[in-house]
Amino acid sequence: LAYADEMQIDYPMLIGEQEALDAAASFGVEAVGFPFTVFSDRKGRIVTAHLGELTAPQADIILDAVRRVDAGQSSPEDARVAIEQAEITLERRKQDFEASKQLYEKKYTTQTEYEEAEFNYQKAGWDLDKAKMALQVLETYTHIADSKQKTSDYEEAVKEADRVKKGA
Repeated sequence: LAYADEMQIDYPMLIGEQEALDAAASFGVEAVGFPFTVFSDRKGRIVTAHLGELTAPQADIILDAVRRVDAGQSSPEDARVAIEQAEITLERRKQDFEASKQLYEKKYTTQTEYEEAEFNYQKAGWDLDKAKMALQVLETYTHIADSKQKTSDYEEAVKEADRVKKGA
């Protein structure tokens, strides 16, 4: 707990041995490894779990995707389209950067223009990573929701079958 105080962690933390592993399994974390982070929606439903170190930019991307899913503003299909658009943009920015590099080497453009093209290329890569992570969150969320619905449907069917057997 000293580490949590030192790092000013202000969210719930799971600390334990077998209990921690059992809790991780209940969150859908299949591989045993720490640390892991669980993201939930407003209703407390698990949206996704991230295994391993989580950087602030990664957390921001995941939280943004969770917020959009929670608000009903995004679907896996939307995320796939966003990935396609990000891939096209990345390719265009790569071509712009390569052209800018050649022009800069010949002294036809300024260093600022070259660095701007380089930055835009890097940003396009980050945007593609963001789109892919959003899709991953959406697919995990829909898989978990579908799985829980199927389990619930199965349990209801078993209960109904038991009622029918008792009534016969």
